Amino acid sequence: MRKALLSVSAATLLFGALTAAPAAAAEQNEEAVNFCGGTYDRFYLYEHESMGGGCRYFTGSDSDFDGDNWYQSTVRMNNNATSMRNRSSSTIRLWEVRGYYGNDYTAQPNSSDSTFANNGFNDTASSLQWL
Repeated sequence: MRKALLSVSAATLLFGALTAAPAAAAEQNEEAVNFCGGTYDRFYLYEHESMGGGCRYFTGSDSDFDGDNWYQSTVRMNNNATSMRNRSSSTIRLWEVRGYYGNDYTAQPNSSDSTFANNGFNDTASSLQWL
């Protein structure tokens, strides 16, 4: 009897742990969606084409991407952006060199670009100016 009770208790704990995981995963996915493009008044950069891979959002200027990583990653985003989504009413200018210098790319308000490869700015951004 005691052995059976322990087995039932262990099974109950295991079942509880397994059923709790999807709720936590759903919360994390919702957070990632909100972080990676689900919120207005933000500018988003993405590591890969079509808003894929790592992401990072901005609500203001950033003069130097050197210390910036993609969201929940240790991968640096400097010179590593391939697409963007501007969900703000502001014009955003990306710059090739930190401190807002060099070649630039302008993102119009409420626009997106699924690849920088077709305009010579792929894996080039080092600073961002919120205009």
